[in-house]
Formats: sequence, C-alpha cells, structure tokens
Amino acid sequence: MNRIKIGTVPYFNQRLLTSGIRADWLTHAAPSLLGMLLADGDIDVALLPVRDLAAHPEWVTVGGLGICSPGPVDSVLVVAPP
Repeated sequence: MNRIKIGTVPYFNQRLLTSGIRADWLTHAAPSLLGMLLADGDIDVALLPVRDLAAHPEWVTVGGLGICSPGPVDSVLVVAPP
C-alpha cells in the first residue's frame, strides 16, 4: 500500500484540519511552495492557495475544508496592479 504524502502550511490556523490525520508523511511548507510540490508529484494532497487551484483546473478539490473566517481579517492582503 502506498502512503499518501500530504502538504500543509506551517501556521497555527490549519492545525484543526491536519491534527486528526494519521499520515506516514506530512510536510509543512509555505503556501507559495505547496502548488509546486503538488505539480511535481512530491505530495499527493495539499492545502493550497486559491490561485494554485485556478492555475490547475484538473486538480480535484475536497468541499467543506479550508482556512476561512466568518468576517473581516487583517492577516490577508490582496494586492493588484492599478
């Protein structure tokens, strides 16, 4: 049986998502690296930024999971050119 390689972010707010997972291999990486690890086959499942999902429409998502907030947050900054 092959083990599932899981990638997640190293931040406190994701611990509820991964604390119950019993995996042979769990890697923590910056969100900017997780999409590359998944695309390269280094991991099988990942907690990804939305931009990586948009770039890979062939990837399948698991509904109902994510890091989100019911209201405004100050920890996320969206920047776009004028």
